[in-house]
Amino acid sequence: MDWQMIGALGETLGALGVILTLGYLASQIRSSRRQAQLHAGREARDRVTDFVQLVAGDGEVARIWRVGSTDPESLTPDEYVRLGALMMVLTSLFERVHHLGLAGEIDPYLLEGNAATRREIVVLQHLSDNSGSSRSETLA
Repeated sequence: MDWQMIGALGETLGALGVILTLGYLASQIRSSRRQAQLHAGREARDRVTDFVQLVAGDGEVARIWRVGSTDPESLTPDEYVRLGALMMVLTSLFERVHHLGLAGEIDPYLLEGNAATRREIVVLQHLSDNSGSSRSETLA
């Protein structure tokens, strides 16, 4: 075996080492991305859970949510503001999950759960009803 063969063997082994290292790095990146997806999913789920606990844990907030979902015109101006704040928080939560999904940073199961939850929540029809007077006109 001459020095040229030894050099070629060294280069081959070096190239194999680089290929193995790149494969290992690719698997680590996939694993890291998966962990980031799981973390983002858990964080989003926890925020939605916090919102539900807020509504369920406070009788006054629950009443405002229930009445606002069925008859927002009967709310006082202060209650109406609280209902609007609740709706903004909930919308922000859903928007966050949606954008995480568009970026591929969240699991598809969470996206489907988010969509199902949105379908289940009572939409405040009176807030977007164009046929009658709006609450803002009533309060003015």
